[in-house]
Amino acid sequence: MSGATVLLRAAFDPIGKGHLQFARAASLRLGADVVFSPIYEGKEPMNVRAEMLGLMIKKENTYGFSLDYFEAKSRGTSGVLDTLRHIALIRRGQKIYLPLSGEDFAALGKETLRQITALATILYVPGKNDQVDDALLAESKAVRFPYGRIGSAYEDDLRNLRLMELPSYIRETIENKGLYFISVLGKHMSTKRLLHSISVANLAYYIALGSKVEMAEKAYVAGLIHDIAKHLAPDQAKLQLEKHMPEALAFPAWTYHQFLAPFIAEEVFGINDADITTAIVYHATGKAHMTPLAKIIYSADKIEPTRGFDSSSLISACLKDYYVGFLEVLAANREYLLSNGYQIDNPLTKNCFEIYLGGSHA
Repeated sequence: MSGATVLLRAAFDPIGKGHLQFARAASLRLGADVVFSPIYEGKEPMNVRAEMLGLMIKKENTYGFSLDYFEAKSRGTSGVLDTLRHIALIRRGQKIYLPLSGEDFAALGKETLRQITALATILYVPGKNDQVDDALLAESKAVRFPYGRIGSAYEDDLRNLRLMELPSYIRETIENKGLYFISVLGKHMSTKRLLHSISVANLAYYIALGSKVEMAEKAYVAGLIHDIAKHLAPDQAKLQLEKHMPEALAFPAWTYHQFLAPFIAEEVFGINDADITTAIVYHATGKAHMTPLAKIIYSADKIEPTRGFDSSSLISACLKDYYVGFLEVLAANREYLLSNGYQIDNPLTKNCFEIYLGGSHA
């Protein structure tokens, strides 16, 4: 046990890479143990969050991390001051640090902050939209500690796919238990379609991770939401396209869902990232001059393992080199479409085949 303790108090709903980045930096830079203390209130029940926190402790056991459920066990009757006094009691003689986000400063108020400073040194962890008054920071004797991310706004972004800063073991737990964004997606697609989307997301993530695209987390998000509009009936899709993208009505009905995906994703999750939008809006047809991320989503969608055919060689090609793999997937998909009598004469698909494969081969 070190001579200092950082009390990282949050909902951990879910715990993200930002929390861990902060905790690692605090442990190394302050020479402190880090105690993760979940509050009782959260979107998911405490037992679900506790399971994820326990998994985190097992995976991150090279650091001096530990869990304390004093506040969670109080079921909301204890607050930050009670928890600080509890930590000070069980870690008697240690220097206590309490990290706070900008929203924490706004929520706690001056009187509570004054009482906190008598018990601990405040570490101010700034966020992207924080506007904490410098005078308040000085009055609170807060130390700026710009490493990692904390705060309820950060966790809200994690829950709603606006950030995908999740450790792989937490992401897998969310998928397996149908939590947060997986639960929301399940309201917009069948179980089979959801499993397909999760499979696309994971394959796209690992293709991007092994490439020089450096957008693995965006690839995961794009993979998850690429089919979010596919549940719409043709007449509903037409109405939506008339509102959002009327020029797409000239294309076959099987393409409608790709054009609508960015609009539905923004309505449901608040996602309006240009990289993700560009990657999903032509995932079914392809197009000329696709971005690297769009090529990855196109490939992952066509060859993910739940498709029901042996795609192992194509998956291996994509994992080795996303661009070479994309060309192989594109050629295989063209052959499949032609041999099964599908119409591929729409301008997007035709141009995609011509620019990347050198002709339509119709």
